[in-house]
Amino acid sequence: MSFVDLGGWHGLSEPSRGLALEVLLHGPLSRSDVARRLEMSAGSVTRLSRPLLDAGVLVEGGGPYETTEGRPGRPLHVATDAVQLVGLRVAGTHAWATLTTLRADAVDAVDAPLPDTSPEAVADTALRLVERLRRSAPPVAGVGVAVGGTVDGHGIVVRAPFLGWNDVPFGRMLEDRTGLPVTLANDIVALTTAESWFGVGSRHPTFAVVTVGTGVGLGLVYDRRVVTGPDTGVGLVGHLPLGMHGPVCDLGHRGCAAAVLSDASIRNQVSIAVGRPVDAEDVLDLVLAGQHPAVDAIAEHVAVGLGRLIAMVANITMVPVVAVSGEGLALAELLQHRVHREVARLRDPHAADVDIVFQHSPGSRWARGAAAVAIKRYVSPTT
Repeated sequence: MSFVDLGGWHGLSEPSRGLALEVLLHGPLSRSDVARRLEMSAGSVTRLSRPLLDAGVLVEGGGPYETTEGRPGRPLHVATDAVQLVGLRVAGTHAWATLTTLRADAVDAVDAPLPDTSPEAVADTALRLVERLRRSAPPVAGVGVAVGGTVDGHGIVVRAPFLGWNDVPFGRMLEDRTGLPVTLANDIVALTTAESWFGVGSRHPTFAVVTVGTGVGLGLVYDRRVVTGPDTGVGLVGHLPLGMHGPVCDLGHRGCAAAVLSDASIRNQVSIAVGRPVDAEDVLDLVLAGQHPAVDAIAEHVAVGLGRLIAMVANITMVPVVAVSGEGLALAELLQHRVHREVARLRDPHAADVDIVFQHSPGSRWARGAAAVAIKRYVSPTT
């Protein structure tokens, strides 16, 4: 299903689209700054921007804008009011939906538990969330869906282990229910796309995203391009050996990233240490209290493991920035000084420092990532 052109983006020439994308990702920008960034003459920028203003893709104003040369200009903005999109994140027991502008700024958010994980039940829950967001919104151009697992380019969830799905045409199912075009993506790719277009990538063209939580994931961006391939969504980084003793993952690997850093593994270890079942909040409280030697040892193990994983990613990919995200971020933040210590230990002393950024990622942030892949398809379908 194709997008309905609600904001004037369809049919743009590539030079016009390039200018509009530059303003979308880095605006507001004056014409002189656009000319500098795109290496164009001022006259070319004026000619390209005029039809974009006439079509409503760009708007002008908002007060004077200080350019890099120090002269006030008239800033160009992307018109974000004409079209909005919905991002949907589906996990094992819950679904989150976020209504965003064309710049992935959240306008509204809703969520609901999943009655069960059958594709029909999930699609029906997704429909209810989308409809709740559409009631008070401008026309919605489309829906982005983020799923933990492998997806193809035709709206099919090839494999989603946390949902128990194989070869489910979820994109078509949701399109039939909502009447909107649906863009399906792996959840790590979606989150990384949002960071690339509207987050860390606005300052760094090359970086990595490491997620810890239900599982362990990795996203890579090189020169503003999100790296994907046939094995995207398989979860290969979760089975990197960290050279540590400890639990065994579901594939029998002892001390791999998933065995050391996944939420379930950490909770199980702490539960055994304190002799009672614990949840994520209990783990944080126990680590923060620092009064249980066995729990302290588990926390040190987790910090060293995360530090080793980040160091491996940075050493192999040579990215200058690693963003850490996921449901397990609260514990990672609590242990961050130990994580930094281990990263530094495993870096060559002549290597540049790695900037480690801790990004909170509740369900709504993952849903914003899903919206970002829909935005990307809407404004630049050839990408």
